[in-house]
Amino acid sequence: MKVFGIGVAKTGTTSLTEALKILGYSAIHSTEIYRLYDEVNSATDTSIAVRYKELDIIFPNSKFILTTRDLNDWLASFEAHARKLVIDDLDLYRRFEFSWIRAKLFGKIQFDKDLFAQGYTRHYQDVNDYFRNRPQDILILNICDGEGWPKLCSFLNKPIPSVPFPNLNKRNEGENGKYK
Repeated sequence: MKVFGIGVAKTGTTSLTEALKILGYSAIHSTEIYRLYDEVNSATDTSIAVRYKELDIIFPNSKFILTTRDLNDWLASFEAHARKLVIDDLDLYRRFEFSWIRAKLFGKIQFDKDLFAQGYTRHYQDVNDYFRNRPQDILILNICDGEGWPKLCSFLNKPIPSVPFPNLNKRNEGENGKYK
């Protein structure tokens, strides 16, 4: 069984990857999707999110985790992230992958608040529709709002680790350790 994090970037995907590693999965947070065939049993990030239906067919009986976040918080975080990432500075493979993912999900490569908001909403609605009759295969997890081990471990039938849930790659931290 493989586990796929199918939330888009800036919804806690890095934290989810680390949590899966703590639970014993060989997890990647990457565009190197080809590694799923031999090397790893779990993957997260937008390159996985955009291919979740295909991965469901290729890897039957897998589990899917949809990380989510308040739309306005996500837009602010993604915009800051997009300003730092210069696609033209990437190697050819990653440049193509990032461009293809953004065009497929959002209809545009460069950040556009309205189009990215529509793409985010469309992706989450599509995932909910796809798994409507398979609730046992999907977990909706809001890491950015403080959800963590109890929901994740219950879904994966794993014991809760004695370490705190990882909160990585945060822009700002608000009250109670929740993402801003």
